[in-house]
Amino acid sequence: MTVSQRVISLRCYSLSSRISETFKKLEANLSEEHAPQPPTKVNKGYRQELRNQVMSKKEKWAVSKDEVNAKKTKPAPKFKRISSNSTKRSARRAKAAPSPWKALEVCRGSILVNDEQESAQKLEKQNIPELHHRLDRALFSPGVQWYQDPRTRIYNFPPYLKTIPKVETFNFNAIDSFQAPGKDPSLGEAAVRAKKQFYSSTSSMTQTLTHFYLFLNNYDPELEQRFEFPRLSKSLQKRPATVTVQYRPEFSKEKPVYSIDSDKSTSMTSLLSAMGHCLEAFLTTPPQEFADKFIVNDTEMPMEKEHSVYNYSTYSEFMMRSQLDCYDDRLPGNGTFDLKTRVAVPYRYNPTRHDQDSAYQVFKTEGDFESFQREYTDLIRTGGFLKYMFQARIGQMDGIFLAYHNLSQFFGFQYLPLEVLDEIFYNGSAQKRLPANESESLPSYMAQTQFKQSIKLWETILKQVIEDLPPKQSFRLSIRRQRVPHGKKPKNVLKIMAVPVTPEQITELNHFPRAYKTSYREKLSKEEFYLRRGQHERDLAEYNRNLVTPATMSQVHNYELEILASTLGERKYPGWFSVMPQSGDQPWTIDYKLSRVPHATTADDLESLKSQMVAEFTTPFFWRGLVGKMDAELKAFELIGKQREAAWRDKDREEIEYVPRE
Repeated sequence: MTVSQRVISLRCYSLSSRISETFKKLEANLSEEHAPQPPTKVNKGYRQELRNQVMSKKEKWAVSKDEVNAKKTKPAPKFKRISSNSTKRSARRAKAAPSPWKALEVCRGSILVNDEQESAQKLEKQNIPELHHRLDRALFSPGVQWYQDPRTRIYNFPPYLKTIPKVETFNFNAIDSFQAPGKDPSLGEAAVRAKKQFYSSTSSMTQTLTHFYLFLNNYDPELEQRFEFPRLSKSLQKRPATVTVQYRPEFSKEKPVYSIDSDKSTSMTSLLSAMGHCLEAFLTTPPQEFADKFIVNDTEMPMEKEHSVYNYSTYSEFMMRSQLDCYDDRLPGNGTFDLKTRVAVPYRYNPTRHDQDSAYQVFKTEGDFESFQREYTDLIRTGGFLKYMFQARIGQMDGIFLAYHNLSQFFGFQYLPLEVLDEIFYNGSAQKRLPANESESLPSYMAQTQFKQSIKLWETILKQVIEDLPPKQSFRLSIRRQRVPHGKKPKNVLKIMAVPVTPEQITELNHFPRAYKTSYREKLSKEEFYLRRGQHERDLAEYNRNLVTPATMSQVHNYELEILASTLGERKYPGWFSVMPQSGDQPWTIDYKLSRVPHATTADDLESLKSQMVAEFTTPFFWRGLVGKMDAELKAFELIGKQREAAWRDKDREEIEYVPRE
């Protein structure tokens, strides 16, 4: 053996001896750890103390046999841990309890809107009113046109408009009263000529179309991936849309025809609606003609009424009527536009105020109070602009003319084309990534497409209800968009409730508010007004409960509408995925499913239906005004307005009107 070999063998031996010693130490440690431990001695006093604590807990949590049986029949709910930033969404989910009955699919289909909304008859443009007092200047000047400059007190429009006429002096007999679609034979005859099954008006359709807007866009105010703006009020989202659908035998010759009217059981004649009619005539009539025709006088000479002019348009199985307020041949399309008067904040937030003496002013461009910005954002938040958008689209109008006032004086005028309203409600984040020429036309394409999709889906719902009810049956319809619990993400559905009613019951519902005399003409105090409206709400709730009886409960139907998928071009997206077209000519198809939610016929189920009737058609049906901080702030600003009027009195003595210089 060589020297090198001996060295290697010695090193290996040394290493093996070290490894064996290490193993011996490990075995010794393991044996010590697993060796049996001697019992721990515990004194008897400590043991008795522990026993007493256990027995006291048993007595504390002891339950009777009846409680145990009750828990077995009604198991405790399962709780799920949630993160701190999702408490609001969990609260919303908890409000909508899932139905114990599984929804049964009744129909499904696809909607690709490639046809156009059509005019049903030629417009009588010579009979449509036009703006006077040089107000047409606002039609071609973007932004708010000040009626009077707050700094120099120079009038941009005739000083004649400064004093708004009192509602007591206005002759309401000189204008056409509103005619509900169901009481308009001309509208029914137009539907028959166009071979349409349903006919309605703008005022009867806008509330339902609002819920279709929320539904089709999967609107969630807490998520801004789809919408950066607007933020709609919770009351607008939660309050259901209710209409009456009445079978019309006088028009049902070739096929059944139905009229769709708004549910008037909760309506109230307010000062604001009356002033709207007054100011429309005031802005579209020359001064002397207005004084002769619309101001009450002592003479008893009969005056010819101003007849309303309507636009009739059709889409799918709908005939739609829209009143035409104004016309200007320089505007695009048919030249028509809507005229809206917007009263300032204090009157909108106080339903018990019946006077026209308001000192609250709008004299700033921006700000939380006394500004055009506040009035504009309120129109968005409360759904005013959304309603105007639908009305202009139904009437095939170019836009809306808006007059800001406080019932005693005007502050400014603004014209909003339909494209501007579309931009408010279809302004998505993806739009910013598009070229300018495509992004400008995209909101109008989306608004027009979803309007047609809404009409198609509404028609599908109505036809399914008619099929499920006995022939020639009239019914009430409640439509509400909801987000219900469904796995990790809430499911976006449209809840529908159909309740059969007779024509006599529809008449009773329309006349229901008359017995409570809450009109502004009654001059009620705040306490008396709320007392009567509260009684109205309680009586209506009881009436709605009694509409469902053991004999009719089997004819009450609940439905759920879901969007299964959206197809843009050649790409298909799941229904919950909020998508947005990339151009105004991209094909857009939606797949939907309509399901019926069955119910049992027990006494408990009858009570459940009655409660649902009250929830859908009664509460809460009116807003109870402001309390607290904002009410105090508005009163303070009215006092400030009175002081400002006193300071301006000297400047306003000389009425200087702006005249352009050459």
